Amino acid sequence: MTVESLVWTVVATVVTSIGGGVVLWHVGAASRRYGLLLIGSVAVVAACTTAWPQALWPAAVPLGAFGLPAAVVDLVEHRIPNQASAMFVVSEAAGITGIACVSETPEMLFRAAVGGLGWGGLLLVSFVVSGQPGPGDVKLVPSLGMLAGAAGWSAIGTAIALCYLLAGCAALALVVSGRRQARIPLAPAMVGGTVLAVTMTSLAA
Repeated sequence: MTVESLVWTVVATVVTSIGGGVVLWHVGAASRRYGLLLIGSVAVVAACTTAWPQALWPAAVPLGAFGLPAAVVDLVEHRIPNQASAMFVVSEAAGITGIACVSETPEMLFRAAVGGLGWGGLLLVSFVVSGQPGPGDVKLVPSLGMLAGAAGWSAIGTAIALCYLLAGCAALALVVSGRRQARIPLAPAMVGGTVLAVTMTSLAA
């Protein structure tokens, strides 16, 4: 890890942990348990982003400040705050648009739009047809689709596949532990799958 990457990891962890903590407080989920889960997940994601192209680093900030708090709340309470989803999609769209303009890569903006609309549309159709996943997941996923799309075409499909793979592993763990009726929060799997997909795409580039 370079000095630049180390500095980024530390700064990103501190800044997004503070921002995420404010979001948790705003949505009524401010407690030590939530805070520890947030700080731990932010640190892991910040470490993963050191493998991302530096141009994508700003797009990770909304993920840490809004996406991770949403996943933490979903993990504990099985709900995704609308405020977090709304702030996430606005800030992620603005961030990726800014990156595309500065780096003069309009194709990145197009991929992000396809990723957000595609993954979001897929879950919306599923919700209308079957009632699953929940509406909170449908509102959260466009932001993650945009982030995956900004990383590359392959990251979109990889993120979707990894999301359901992680959710399936969680379901298997519940079955093995005898908690067959327990609900499986999808937001942590969606966020984790997206981070892994972007990281894998970046490493393969």
